[in-house]
Amino acid sequence: MIFGKNIVIFSTMDFYDLPTRKQRIALKLSEKNRVIYFEPPLTYFSLFLTKRQKKINREKVSNNLIVIKLPYILPFGLRSFFINRLNSFILGIFVKKEFKKLDFKNYILWLYLIDFPELYRNLNPELIVYDCVDDHSSYKGLRSKEFVRKCEEDVARISKVIFATTEELANKLKKYNPYVYVVSNGVDCDFFVSHKDGGINDLNLIRKPIIGYFGAIKEWFDLDAVIFAAKYYKEASFVIIGPYNEEIRKKVSNVKNIYLLGRKPYDLAPSYISSFDVCLIPFRINELTLNVSPLKLYEYFSFGKAVVTIPIIELLKYSNLLYFYSSKEEIIFAIEKALNEDDISLKEERKLVALENSWNAKFNFMFEKVYS
Repeated sequence: MIFGKNIVIFSTMDFYDLPTRKQRIALKLSEKNRVIYFEPPLTYFSLFLTKRQKKINREKVSNNLIVIKLPYILPFGLRSFFINRLNSFILGIFVKKEFKKLDFKNYILWLYLIDFPELYRNLNPELIVYDCVDDHSSYKGLRSKEFVRKCEEDVARISKVIFATTEELANKLKKYNPYVYVVSNGVDCDFFVSHKDGGINDLNLIRKPIIGYFGAIKEWFDLDAVIFAAKYYKEASFVIIGPYNEEIRKKVSNVKNIYLLGRKPYDLAPSYISSFDVCLIPFRINELTLNVSPLKLYEYFSFGKAVVTIPIIELLKYSNLLYFYSSKEEIIFAIEKALNEDDISLKEERKLVALENSWNAKFNFMFEKVYS
Protein backbone atom coordinates (compact mmCIF):
# COMPACT_ATOMS: atom_id res chain seq x y z
CA MET A 1 0.00 0.00 0.00
CA ILE A 2 0.95 3.64 -0.46
CA PHE A 3 0.91 5.27 2.96
CA GLY A 4 1.71 8.73 4.34
CA LYS A 5 2.59 10.28 0.96
CA ASN A 6 1.71 13.52 -0.79
CA ILE A 7 0.05 12.66 -4.10
CA VAL A 8 -0.83 15.05 -6.93
CA ILE A 9 -3.35 13.88 -9.53
CA PHE A 10 -3.61 15.71 -12.86
CA SER A 11 -6.95 14.53 -14.20
CA THR A 12 -8.81 14.85 -17.48
CA MET A 13 -12.16 15.01 -15.65
CA ASP A 14 -13.74 17.32 -13.13
CA PHE A 15 -14.12 15.64 -9.77
CA TYR A 16 -17.93 15.80 -9.72
CA ASP A 17 -18.42 14.46 -13.23
CA LEU A 18 -19.85 10.95 -13.43
CA PRO A 19 -17.41 8.94 -11.30
CA THR A 20 -14.76 6.97 -13.16
CA ARG A 21 -11.46 5.36 -12.27
CA LYS A 22 -9.88 8.82 -11.82
CA GLN A 23 -12.10 9.98 -8.99
CA ARG A 24 -12.06 6.53 -7.39
CA ILE A 25 -8.27 6.47 -7.36
CA ALA A 26 -8.26 9.89 -5.70
CA LEU A 27 -10.69 8.77 -3.01
CA LYS A 28 -8.86 5.51 -2.38
CA LEU A 29 -5.44 7.15 -2.15
CA SER A 30 -6.79 9.84 0.18
CA GLU A 31 -7.66 7.20 2.77
CA LYS A 32 -3.99 7.01 3.80
CA ASN A 33 -2.31 9.91 1.95
CA ARG A 34 -2.73 13.62 1.30
CA VAL A 35 -4.08 14.15 -2.21
CA ILE A 36 -4.51 17.14 -4.50
CA TYR A 37 -6.82 16.46 -7.43
CA PHE A 38 -6.25 19.01 -10.22
CA GLU A 39 -9.21 19.31 -12.56
CA PRO A 40 -8.23 19.97 -16.21
CA PRO A 41 -7.80 23.55 -17.41
CA LEU A 42 -10.10 25.31 -19.86
CA THR A 43 -8.71 27.49 -22.64
CA TYR A 44 -9.40 31.18 -23.21
CA PHE A 45 -11.13 30.06 -26.41
CA SER A 46 -13.85 28.34 -24.33
CA LEU A 47 -14.08 31.49 -22.19
CA PHE A 48 -14.67 33.53 -25.36
CA LEU A 49 -17.40 31.13 -26.53
CA THR A 50 -19.29 30.93 -23.23
CA LYS A 51 -18.71 34.55 -22.15
CA ARG A 52 -18.70 33.25 -18.59
CA GLN A 53 -15.55 32.92 -16.58
CA LYS A 54 -15.23 29.79 -14.49
CA LYS A 55 -13.75 30.47 -11.09
CA ILE A 56 -10.65 28.71 -9.89
CA ASN A 57 -12.48 26.44 -7.50
CA ARG A 58 -10.87 24.92 -4.44
CA GLU A 59 -12.81 22.43 -2.38
CA LYS A 60 -11.80 20.36 0.59
CA VAL A 61 -13.57 17.05 -0.05
CA SER A 62 -12.11 15.45 3.07
CA ASN A 63 -9.24 16.03 5.48
CA ASN A 64 -6.88 14.41 2.98
CA LEU A 65 -8.40 15.37 -0.38
CA ILE A 66 -8.48 18.82 -1.97
CA VAL A 67 -9.90 19.46 -5.47
CA ILE A 68 -8.50 22.45 -7.39
CA LYS A 69 -9.45 23.72 -10.85
CA LEU A 70 -6.42 24.58 -12.97
CA PRO A 71 -6.42 28.12 -14.45
CA TYR A 72 -7.25 29.12 -18.01
CA ILE A 73 -4.58 28.46 -20.61
CA LEU A 74 -3.95 29.42 -24.24
CA PRO A 75 -5.69 27.42 -27.01
CA PHE A 76 -3.76 25.32 -29.54
CA GLY A 77 -1.39 24.04 -26.84
CA LEU A 78 -1.62 20.57 -28.35
CA ARG A 79 -0.59 21.82 -31.78
CA SER A 80 2.21 24.25 -31.04
CA PHE A 81 5.41 23.49 -29.11
CA PHE A 82 5.80 27.16 -28.18
CA ILE A 83 2.23 27.50 -26.83
CA ASN A 84 2.55 24.20 -24.98
CA ARG A 85 5.73 25.40 -23.25
CA LEU A 86 4.06 28.70 -22.38
CA ASN A 87 1.01 26.90 -20.94
CA SER A 88 3.34 24.66 -18.91
CA PHE A 89 5.03 27.77 -17.53
CA ILE A 90 1.66 29.37 -16.60
CA LEU A 91 0.44 26.20 -14.91
CA GLY A 92 3.76 25.71 -13.17
CA ILE A 93 3.52 29.08 -11.42
CA PHE A 94 -0.04 28.32 -10.31
CA VAL A 95 0.68 24.77 -9.14
CA LYS A 96 3.78 25.71 -7.16
CA LYS A 97 1.82 28.44 -5.36
CA GLU A 98 -0.77 25.86 -4.38
CA PHE A 99 1.94 23.50 -3.14
CA LYS A 100 3.40 26.27 -1.01
CA LYS A 101 0.00 27.11 0.51
CA LEU A 102 -0.63 23.46 1.36
CA ASP A 103 2.94 22.64 2.35
CA PHE A 104 3.10 19.93 -0.31
CA LYS A 105 6.62 18.49 -0.69
CA ASN A 106 8.17 15.22 -1.86
CA TYR A 107 5.09 14.30 -3.83
CA ILE A 108 4.09 11.60 -6.29
CA LEU A 109 2.58 12.72 -9.60
CA TRP A 110 -0.31 10.51 -10.73
CA LEU A 111 -1.15 11.43 -14.33
CA TYR A 112 -4.21 11.08 -16.52
CA LEU A 113 -3.62 14.39 -18.30
CA ILE A 114 -0.63 13.90 -20.62
CA ASP A 115 -0.66 17.40 -22.13
CA PHE A 116 2.20 18.98 -20.16
CA PRO A 117 5.33 16.77 -19.92
CA GLU A 118 7.54 19.86 -19.49
CA LEU A 119 5.50 20.92 -16.45
CA TYR A 120 5.76 17.47 -14.89
CA ARG A 121 9.54 17.40 -15.29
CA ASN A 122 9.93 20.84 -13.75
CA LEU A 123 7.89 19.90 -10.68
CA ASN A 124 10.67 17.44 -9.70
CA PRO A 125 8.38 14.81 -8.18
CA GLU A 126 9.53 11.84 -6.13
CA LEU A 127 8.18 9.65 -8.93
CA ILE A 128 5.59 9.70 -11.71
CA VAL A 129 2.76 7.22 -12.31
CA TYR A 130 0.93 7.32 -15.64
CA ASP A 131 -2.50 5.68 -15.63
CA CYS A 132 -3.56 5.43 -19.29
CA VAL A 133 -7.31 4.95 -19.68
CA ASP A 134 -7.80 6.24 -23.26
CA ASP A 135 -6.12 6.63 -26.62
CA HIS A 136 -5.59 10.40 -26.24
CA SER A 137 -4.55 10.91 -29.86
CA SER A 138 -7.97 9.71 -31.05
CA TYR A 139 -9.86 12.58 -29.46
CA LYS A 140 -11.13 15.35 -31.72
CA GLY A 141 -10.65 19.07 -31.22
CA LEU A 142 -7.96 21.71 -31.58
CA ARG A 143 -5.12 19.24 -31.37
CA SER A 144 -2.57 17.53 -33.55
CA LYS A 145 -2.59 13.75 -33.35
CA GLU A 146 1.18 13.60 -33.75
CA PHE A 147 1.74 16.29 -31.12
CA VAL A 148 -0.46 14.43 -28.61
CA ARG A 149 1.42 11.19 -29.32
CA LYS A 150 4.71 12.97 -28.65
CA CYS A 151 3.38 14.33 -25.33
CA GLU A 152 2.30 10.83 -24.32
CA GLU A 153 5.66 9.39 -25.33
CA ASP A 154 7.42 11.98 -23.16
CA VAL A 155 5.16 11.20 -20.20
CA ALA A 156 5.70 7.46 -20.66
CA ARG A 157 9.48 7.86 -20.70
CA ILE A 158 9.59 9.87 -17.44
CA SER A 159 7.16 7.60 -15.57
CA LYS A 160 8.39 5.01 -13.10
CA VAL A 161 5.39 2.79 -13.76
CA ILE A 162 2.51 2.82 -16.24
CA PHE A 163 -0.94 1.27 -16.00
CA ALA A 164 -3.16 0.80 -19.05
CA THR A 165 -6.77 -0.29 -19.24
CA THR A 166 -6.30 -2.50 -22.33
CA GLU A 167 -3.65 -4.69 -23.94
CA GLU A 168 -3.66 -2.46 -27.02
CA LEU A 169 -2.84 0.66 -25.00
CA ALA A 170 -0.20 -1.25 -23.00
CA ASN A 171 1.56 -2.57 -26.11
CA LYS A 172 1.79 0.95 -27.52
CA LEU A 173 3.37 2.28 -24.32
CA LYS A 174 5.85 -0.57 -23.90
CA LYS A 175 7.85 0.96 -26.74
CA TYR A 176 8.83 3.76 -24.35
CA ASN A 177 8.81 2.10 -20.93
CA PRO A 178 9.11 -1.59 -19.97
CA TYR A 179 7.18 -1.18 -16.71
CA VAL A 180 3.66 -1.29 -18.11
CA TYR A 181 0.82 -3.26 -16.52
CA VAL A 182 -2.68 -3.90 -17.83
CA VAL A 183 -5.34 -3.00 -15.27
CA SER A 184 -8.82 -2.83 -16.76
CA ASN A 185 -11.67 -0.89 -15.18
CA GLY A 186 -13.75 -2.47 -12.46
CA VAL A 187 -16.74 -2.15 -10.17
CA ASP A 188 -17.69 -1.96 -6.51
CA CYS A 189 -20.07 -4.93 -6.41
CA ASP A 190 -20.96 -4.41 -2.74
CA PHE A 191 -22.08 -0.86 -3.51
CA PHE A 192 -24.22 -1.96 -6.45
CA VAL A 193 -25.91 -4.83 -4.68
CA SER A 194 -26.58 -2.82 -1.50
CA HIS A 195 -27.97 0.21 -3.39
CA LYS A 196 -30.28 -1.54 -5.83
CA ASP A 197 -33.41 -0.51 -3.89
CA GLY A 198 -32.90 3.24 -4.06
CA GLY A 199 -36.56 4.21 -4.24
CA ILE A 200 -36.67 5.51 -7.83
CA ASN A 201 -40.13 6.19 -9.22
CA ASP A 202 -39.66 7.69 -12.69
CA LEU A 203 -39.62 4.22 -14.27
CA ASN A 204 -43.01 3.24 -12.82
CA LEU A 205 -45.00 4.57 -15.76
CA ILE A 206 -42.53 3.44 -18.41
CA ARG A 207 -43.58 0.33 -20.30
CA LYS A 208 -41.41 -2.78 -20.13
CA PRO A 209 -39.22 -4.21 -21.48
CA ILE A 210 -36.75 -1.44 -20.72
CA ILE A 211 -33.58 -1.24 -22.78
CA GLY A 212 -31.34 1.13 -20.86
CA TYR A 213 -28.11 3.10 -20.72
CA PHE A 214 -26.58 4.83 -17.68
CA GLY A 215 -23.54 7.01 -18.34
CA ALA A 216 -22.05 9.94 -20.20
CA ILE A 217 -23.67 11.08 -23.45
CA LYS A 218 -20.86 12.62 -25.44
CA GLU A 219 -19.49 12.57 -28.97
CA TRP A 220 -18.83 8.82 -28.81
CA PHE A 221 -22.50 8.01 -28.00
CA ASP A 222 -24.29 6.66 -31.09
CA LEU A 223 -27.72 8.24 -30.74
CA ASP A 224 -28.63 7.33 -34.34
CA ALA A 225 -28.28 3.62 -33.56
CA VAL A 226 -30.52 3.98 -30.49
CA ILE A 227 -33.15 5.86 -32.50
CA PHE A 228 -33.00 3.20 -35.24
CA ALA A 229 -33.55 0.43 -32.67
CA ALA A 230 -36.34 2.31 -30.89
CA LYS A 231 -38.25 2.80 -34.12
CA TYR A 232 -38.02 -0.93 -34.79
CA TYR A 233 -38.87 -2.08 -31.25
CA LYS A 234 -41.91 0.16 -30.73
CA GLU A 235 -43.21 -2.05 -27.90
CA ALA A 236 -40.01 -1.58 -25.86
CA SER A 237 -38.87 1.50 -23.96
CA PHE A 238 -35.38 2.94 -24.44
CA VAL A 239 -34.26 4.75 -21.28
CA ILE A 240 -31.14 6.95 -21.47
CA ILE A 241 -29.79 8.29 -18.19
CA GLY A 242 -27.11 10.95 -18.30
CA PRO A 243 -26.70 14.67 -19.02
CA TYR A 244 -27.77 15.66 -22.52
CA ASN A 245 -27.96 18.84 -24.59
CA GLU A 246 -30.75 20.51 -26.54
CA GLU A 247 -29.61 18.99 -29.85
CA ILE A 248 -30.05 15.47 -28.46
CA ARG A 249 -33.46 16.34 -27.04
CA LYS A 250 -34.61 17.59 -30.45
CA LYS A 251 -33.34 14.48 -32.25
CA VAL A 252 -35.41 12.13 -30.07
CA SER A 253 -38.48 14.34 -29.60
CA ASN A 254 -40.48 12.46 -32.23
CA VAL A 255 -39.49 9.00 -30.99
CA LYS A 256 -42.10 8.36 -28.32
CA ASN A 257 -40.46 5.30 -26.77
CA ILE A 258 -37.12 6.99 -26.02
CA TYR A 259 -36.97 8.51 -22.54
CA LEU A 260 -34.21 10.98 -21.67
CA LEU A 261 -34.10 11.06 -17.88
CA GLY A 262 -31.09 13.37 -17.60
CA ARG A 263 -28.35 13.34 -14.99
CA LYS A 264 -29.05 11.23 -11.91
CA PRO A 265 -27.00 10.88 -8.71
CA TYR A 266 -24.56 8.02 -9.02
CA ASP A 267 -26.00 6.49 -5.84
CA LEU A 268 -29.10 5.73 -7.91
CA ALA A 269 -27.20 3.95 -10.70
CA PRO A 270 -27.73 0.50 -9.11
CA SER A 271 -31.50 1.08 -8.84
CA TYR A 272 -31.83 2.10 -12.47
CA ILE A 273 -29.54 -0.59 -13.87
CA SER A 274 -31.25 -3.32 -11.87
CA SER A 275 -34.55 -2.20 -13.46
CA PHE A 276 -33.27 -2.56 -17.03
CA ASP A 277 -34.18 -5.70 -18.98
CA VAL A 278 -31.31 -5.18 -21.43
CA CYS A 279 -28.35 -2.82 -21.06
CA LEU A 280 -26.67 -0.87 -23.84
CA ILE A 281 -23.14 0.27 -24.64
CA PRO A 282 -24.13 2.17 -27.81
CA PHE A 283 -20.87 3.78 -28.88
CA ARG A 284 -19.86 4.96 -32.31
CA ILE A 285 -17.33 2.57 -33.79
CA ASN A 286 -13.95 4.25 -34.12
CA GLU A 287 -10.34 3.99 -32.97
CA LEU A 288 -11.14 5.58 -29.62
CA THR A 289 -14.15 3.49 -28.61
CA LEU A 290 -12.78 0.15 -29.77
CA ASN A 291 -9.81 0.57 -27.43
CA VAL A 292 -11.54 1.48 -24.18
CA SER A 293 -12.30 -0.55 -21.07
CA PRO A 294 -15.94 0.44 -20.40
CA LEU A 295 -16.48 0.42 -16.66
CA LYS A 296 -20.25 0.36 -17.21
CA LEU A 297 -19.88 -3.23 -18.44
CA TYR A 298 -18.92 -4.36 -14.93
CA GLU A 299 -21.69 -2.24 -13.43
CA TYR A 300 -24.19 -3.98 -15.73
CA PHE A 301 -22.64 -7.37 -14.99
CA SER A 302 -22.96 -6.86 -11.23
CA PHE A 303 -26.66 -7.63 -11.78
CA GLY A 304 -26.01 -10.28 -14.44
CA LYS A 305 -27.68 -8.15 -17.11
CA ALA A 306 -27.64 -9.00 -20.81
CA VAL A 307 -25.57 -6.34 -22.59
CA VAL A 308 -25.75 -5.19 -26.22
CA THR A 309 -22.51 -3.53 -27.29
CA ILE A 310 -20.20 -2.68 -30.16
CA PRO A 311 -17.25 -5.12 -30.50
CA ILE A 312 -14.86 -3.32 -28.14
CA ILE A 313 -11.57 -5.24 -28.25
CA GLU A 314 -11.30 -5.50 -24.46
CA LEU A 315 -14.75 -7.16 -24.34
CA LEU A 316 -14.15 -9.86 -26.94
CA LYS A 317 -12.96 -12.19 -24.18
CA TYR A 318 -16.55 -12.12 -22.86
CA SER A 319 -18.11 -12.89 -26.26
CA ASN A 320 -20.17 -15.75 -24.82
CA LEU A 321 -21.79 -13.32 -22.34
CA LEU A 322 -22.45 -10.39 -24.67
CA TYR A 323 -24.46 -9.49 -27.76
CA PHE A 324 -22.29 -7.62 -30.27
CA TYR A 325 -23.31 -5.45 -33.19
CA SER A 326 -21.33 -3.49 -35.79
CA SER A 327 -24.09 -1.63 -37.62
CA LYS A 328 -27.55 -0.16 -37.04
CA GLU A 329 -29.06 -3.19 -38.71
CA GLU A 330 -27.16 -5.60 -36.47
CA ILE A 331 -28.27 -3.84 -33.28
CA ILE A 332 -31.81 -5.07 -34.00
CA PHE A 333 -30.77 -8.73 -33.95
CA ALA A 334 -28.51 -8.21 -30.92
CA ILE A 335 -31.36 -6.70 -28.90
CA GLU A 336 -33.71 -9.48 -29.98
CA LYS A 337 -31.28 -12.14 -28.76
CA ALA A 338 -30.74 -10.30 -25.48
CA LEU A 339 -34.48 -9.92 -24.86
CA ASN A 340 -35.08 -13.61 -25.54
CA GLU A 341 -32.18 -14.90 -23.44
CA ASP A 342 -33.38 -17.80 -21.28
CA ASP A 343 -30.14 -19.31 -19.94
CA ILE A 344 -29.95 -18.45 -16.22
CA SER A 345 -26.32 -19.60 -16.06
CA LEU A 346 -25.29 -16.62 -18.21
CA LYS A 347 -26.56 -14.26 -15.54
CA GLU A 348 -24.50 -16.02 -12.87
CA GLU A 349 -21.38 -16.02 -15.06
CA ARG A 350 -21.69 -12.27 -15.54
CA LYS A 351 -22.00 -11.68 -11.81
CA LEU A 352 -18.85 -13.72 -11.31
CA VAL A 353 -16.98 -11.58 -13.87
CA ALA A 354 -18.03 -8.47 -11.96
CA LEU A 355 -16.81 -9.96 -8.65
CA GLU A 356 -13.46 -10.83 -10.25
CA ASN A 357 -13.05 -7.21 -11.33
CA SER A 358 -13.42 -5.41 -8.02
CA TRP A 359 -11.88 -1.95 -7.70
CA ASN A 360 -10.19 -2.84 -4.42
CA ALA A 361 -8.23 -5.73 -5.91
CA LYS A 362 -7.17 -3.62 -8.92
CA PHE A 363 -6.12 -0.64 -6.82
CA ASN A 364 -4.15 -2.79 -4.38
CA PHE A 365 -2.26 -4.30 -7.31
CA MET A 366 -1.50 -0.85 -8.70
CA PHE A 367 -0.32 0.55 -5.37
CA GLU A 368 1.99 -2.41 -4.85
CA LYS A 369 3.57 -1.91 -8.27
CA VAL A 370 4.34 1.77 -7.58
CA TYR A 371 6.97 0.82 -5.01
CA SER A 372 7.93 -2.66 -6.16
